[in-house]
Amino acid sequence: MPYKSVTDGIMHACGHDSHTASLMGTAKIVNSLRSEFSGTVLFVFQPGEEQSPGGAALMLKDGVFRDFNPDFVIKQHAYVDLPAGMVAFQTGTVMASADEIHIKVKGEGGHGALPHELNDTVLAASNILIALQQVVSRRRNPFQPMTLSFGKFIADGATNVIPSEVVLAGSLRCMDESERQKMLGVIPQIIDSVSAAYGCSCEIVMPEGYPCTVSHAAVTEKVRSQAIEFLGEAGVSEYPVRMTAEDFGFFSQQYPCCFYRFGVADRSGACGKLHSSNFLIDEKALLTASSLFAFIALDSLER
Repeated sequence: MPYKSVTDGIMHACGHDSHTASLMGTAKIVNSLRSEFSGTVLFVFQPGEEQSPGGAALMLKDGVFRDFNPDFVIKQHAYVDLPAGMVAFQTGTVMASADEIHIKVKGEGGHGALPHELNDTVLAASNILIALQQVVSRRRNPFQPMTLSFGKFIADGATNVIPSEVVLAGSLRCMDESERQKMLGVIPQIIDSVSAAYGCSCEIVMPEGYPCTVSHAAVTEKVRSQAIEFLGEAGVSEYPVRMTAEDFGFFSQQYPCCFYRFGVADRSGACGKLHSSNFLIDEKALLTASSLFAFIALDSLER
């Protein structure tokens, strides 16, 4: 395969190469017709989507729109659950915020047979996890979706050795910004208090994460209508709201935005899942992605 990763055994597998390729195709189409319209189209190649602090935040901080302030921003993303040639829309908060939580529980480790002479960091860390899971059921607004998941728990001791530190790492996802800010205050309080109850101390690192991604109703409905005009009703669908995250949320917090998805599966659905080793798009999807993007841009400009 000519475009495989240059590092053996490592791939990103989220379709970002298809995003770049499709936007390059759009830029070529629009540029070839630049004498046919007035106005400005900005092509934003957003890097580092899944690497905190996120490419979108850094671009905005660096003044990506300093010279040209857009009326609205449109983002498209590969979608494995939709056949190539189709696109899907959703309005409102379409993806969650994302905040990482890194915890190091510290204490005086020692022999497991002498628990009275040590601080049980493993027990403290375990109870921190249990207490934090109850945040979802007891501290959040039940009408606001939220997940709090931990995928890392490293207690590098032995069968009879309690380590002096235990490392935890997890992710908070919220669908409401005010609820998110509330939880970012509650979570460290719980970690500190539970850790202290077992005679341990802790270090907590919670780097600034991504805000919710919003697909605003007015611009989304406009773009959806343009997609129907270009592809027909049969080519336009709806995607479900998800608790996954995307740093495009930074754009949607500052500008009217539309976040839509373009199908990349072949008709048999055999393109693999995102972030899996067998992820491979149907390249016919690029024809739709580039041409629809170009149509939206041209249709939105004055002729």
